[in-house]
Amino acid sequence: METSWLGVFGRRAARWIRAAALQFRQRPWLAVVLILLLVPGAVVVLGGILVLAVFLTKVIWAWTIPDLFPRGVEQGLIAATISWFTAFKIVIALAFFGALAHAGAGRGSDQRRG
Repeated sequence: METSWLGVFGRRAARWIRAAALQFRQRPWLAVVLILLLVPGAVVVLGGILVLAVFLTKVIWAWTIPDLFPRGVEQGLIAATISWFTAFKIVIALAFFGALAHAGAGRGSDQRRG
């Protein structure tokens, strides 16, 4: 009888989860230490992603907008460059609208096809 890799992986993962649960029952402080290590790490990673998104927004704006709307930039109707805070607001707005689009994608999608 041949065993698939997924079956072997599933059994190993289940064993690992049972062993981890036993460790947490034997040492409750281990969960606290794990949380104290993971939460700051997650905050640093998410902050880094936010800084990168703001930087890319600022660079892409300065790179594309003057080429797309040269007359608007000359007349002062459109800013050639944006501030860091404006780039931050654009990133937050895009994240909000992206989350709305993602949340609405699953609801009623079967009904629209009919």
